[in-house]
Amino acid sequence: MKRWLGFLLALLLLTAGAAQAQSAPEIEQMLVQLWPEYDRAEMLVLLDFTLAGSGDAPQPVTFRLPDNATIHAVAREMDGALVVEEAQTAAEGGWLLVTLNAVPGVGYHLEYYAPLTREGNQRSYTWAWAGTYPVNSLQVSILPPPNATNWQFQPDLQMGVGADGVTVIYSGQFGPLAIGQSFALALSYDKSDETLTAEAQSAAAPPTAPPADVAPSNSSQLADKLPLLLAGVGILLLGAGAFFYFRADEAPPGGKRTAASKGGGKGRRKAKKTKKTPAARYCPQCGQRAEPGDRFCRICGTRLRD
Repeated sequence: MKRWLGFLLALLLLTAGAAQAQSAPEIEQMLVQLWPEYDRAEMLVLLDFTLAGSGDAPQPVTFRLPDNATIHAVAREMDGALVVEEAQTAAEGGWLLVTLNAVPGVGYHLEYYAPLTREGNQRSYTWAWAGTYPVNSLQVSILPPPNATNWQFQPDLQMGVGADGVTVIYSGQFGPLAIGQSFALALSYDKSDETLTAEAQSAAAPPTAPPADVAPSNSSQLADKLPLLLAGVGILLLGAGAFFYFRADEAPPGGKRTAASKGGGKGRRKAKKTKKTPAARYCPQCGQRAEPGDRFCRICGTRLRD
């Protein structure tokens, strides 16, 4: 009898463990963007993920961050915008744990800063995934700061361009990663100055409006006088029309009328509507130039101004 009781107890424990494993969240896609020295002399990490499946039942998801990380934002995608999402934090075993309730099929965004390791002009950083959940697709991209050279990656990344077709990035595709399978990306580069990426982008962006002390141009002066000019032209046209009208009435019987008197002149052409080229827009957060129709920045996700 004791043998059967022990067997049943072990079977119950195995069944409970299997059910817990099956109910564990599964990450369908995870994009990790590393922006060293973007707007601080640190590493800015932007982590976007979506849980596999669909439904309205949220599942708790916990991310392990370095204990010296500073959380900047936790948000979810809603109607094409990022909305602040509640999250709980706790310190455990040298890690900063960030827990949020995520709905499968909905995009979530986690943003934090972490210190860079510095040795002279060399900077280095390692991003690590502890394998807490299975990941079907993991993509990593790096936005290099200005004047950075001698890049080293482990594992290797490929050089390419960002969504704007101009910005140079390094990226790689990894996965799938099973539960318990860790992943680490180590990078290093040399940089002899403290120029931040955001500062360089702001300096390169064209001004959005002319200075307030610019003198009015000749075209603006002409626009001020345009009503008077139009009034004068109108009076001249009225006078010319009256002249030709009375002159036509004085024509001898059987005489030929001019084309103007018979209304045979050419009709007025319709003005062609010219399409106005929309003014260039730039992200107020990172200075990235937006494409036509964009509502959000392709680099940092900030809502663009109209």
